[in-house]
Amino acid sequence: MKNIQIEDKQIKGQIDNEIKNKEIKSFEWLHYCFIAIPIILAVYYWNLLPEQMAVHFAIDGTADNYMDKIYAIFIIPGLSLILYVLLKYAPLIDPKKNFDKFKKTFIYIRLGLTAFLSLIGVFLVLYGVGIELAVGKIVPIIVLLFFILLGNLMSRFRPNYFIGIRTPWTLESEEVWMKTHRLGAKLWTYGSIIMIPIVIYIDEETNFYIFIFYIAVIALIPLAYSYIYHRRLKKEGFNID
Repeated sequence: MKNIQIEDKQIKGQIDNEIKNKEIKSFEWLHYCFIAIPIILAVYYWNLLPEQMAVHFAIDGTADNYMDKIYAIFIIPGLSLILYVLLKYAPLIDPKKNFDKFKKTFIYIRLGLTAFLSLIGVFLVLYGVGIELAVGKIVPIIVLLFFILLGNLMSRFRPNYFIGIRTPWTLESEEVWMKTHRLGAKLWTYGSIIMIPIVIYIDEETNFYIFIFYIAVIALIPLAYSYIYHRRLKKEGFNID
């Protein structure tokens, strides 16, 4: 009877693994689709695109750097492909070997990053075609939406050297890592939700300075917290290895 139960568990485990592998493969195809979307859109609008496409914008939303369109349409998809490859194989070389503990979360992060870059690529093509776009509002909103995604997933991160709030103190102690990421999750999620209406209603040049200040805040607060919490644990005599 016990042997039958063990065999049933093994079969169930194999089925679960097969389902997970199919899910992962389906997510991989989504990456390729997102990478291809800006290129497909650029090919569709090829005759309408200028020979020199805008690839960078000043703080007031005006284009200040251009590139030949044959190169411009591949710059974002190329960056997206490089990051896709790097993050896909990052778990294999991470010394902490913790990626299996948040495998699905990491898949969502990678896919979110690819989708984020795809939106930027689409934005550059539409701007090149001549569609009126508020650069100083649209780009920060896209970034904030990505921050909201990261914030919602951040508390599930486990110690690693590639993603998350990687400070000397979070990498030394899993307790500090978890506490810092719980704080970061709330800060990034709720802060970005509050920032979206601010970005919409304030002029583009002011947006730039507010947005830079906001990024500094959500980066520095978790960093400072990880240091303070780490020192507190050491003073109280906790084992933080």
